[in-house]
Amino acid sequence: AGGHTFGKAHGAANPGDHVGADPEASSIDQQGFGWQNSYGAGNARDTITSGFEGAWTSTPTDWSNGYLINLYTYDWEQTASPAGNTQWIPSNGAASQLVPDAFDSSTRHAPIMFTTDLA
Repeated sequence: AGGHTFGKAHGAANPGDHVGADPEASSIDQQGFGWQNSYGAGNARDTITSGFEGAWTSTPTDWSNGYLINLYTYDWEQTASPAGNTQWIPSNGAASQLVPDAFDSSTRHAPIMFTTDLA
């Protein structure tokens, strides 16, 4: 379970379209800033890392066994992240309000799993 018990994936948009060169390949004045993101504000709600979007548990900033509980409690259906990556959510709308939004306390989401989580 490891890192999936804590954390979330950020994929507000396709990284191939919006994330710049590897910092090491950037000009010297840009190397200390990490990957440049041209999507929206480039941070917060517009953060892009992997192209997957969501959290595995209802408490993504706290260590828990929620990942394993979710993994074994729900049946999962294939969906696409905003970037188009294949990821999985509980089927039939189950748990659709389980995960709090990181920026809007009135919004909630379903947890996600990667194909590798379910394999």
